[in-house]
Amino acid sequence: MQEEGLIERKVALLNHKRLGFGITVFVDIKLSAHGRGNLDEFEQAVVGYPQVLECYSMAGGSDYLLKVVAKDIADYERFLRDHLLQRPHVHEAHSHIAMSEVKRTTELPLD
Repeated sequence: MQEEGLIERKVALLNHKRLGFGITVFVDIKLSAHGRGNLDEFEQAVVGYPQVLECYSMAGGSDYLLKVVAKDIADYERFLRDHLLQRPHVHEAHSHIAMSEVKRTTELPLD
């Protein structure tokens, strides 16, 4: 599978709660301008934030959906205010705090 390019990389799944990351937040981001440079600038910035575990460009009501981990609400608020909301073209950020984790996997549904 590795020779065929089906295995991208091998990783260890760490217990984020035991490592002190007590909350997971999903953040809808809307940009104020959608020029290619603005999208590239935002994406490059997000790649540099270690607390952003996943980032997707979206169709629909928001431009991006981020999965962010933080130690607590105050830690997330600092990240939001000091980093995400400081990006030049971020118009809106809507935070959705996960109350509990029902399912988390990286396994694909292979037959």
